[in-house]
Amino acid sequence: MNENRVEHTFTLPEGVAKITDVKTLTLVELSADEEMMATNRARGDQIRVAWELPKEALRAVNGTRCGTGDGTVDKIWVAMHPKARNFVMQAYNHLHNPQMAEVKDFLASIESKA
Repeated sequence: MNENRVEHTFTLPEGVAKITDVKTLTLVELSADEEMMATNRARGDQIRVAWELPKEALRAVNGTRCGTGDGTVDKIWVAMHPKARNFVMQAYNHLHNPQMAEVKDFLASIESKA
């Protein structure tokens, strides 16, 4: 996998950072293969899919590198405050899902032919 891709670093709000001890989260956009690996780890459990995809995208917490390949993400995830985990999930969704305006533009572009 090409690790020379863009990394997106998000800063948690100050009040949450104090509670969670997490100041920054760094994620990447996943390739189709990485999405499949995360989905396979969930073993058909849809709730777990919702966690495995963001975990796969997570590359650093407070500047400390982590990944699924060496198990460091799992250790961080288990120890992470629920609010920080939720911010990882929010960041993943922001990077991987189109915004509502983009969806509306896309759907409005329909061309139908008989």
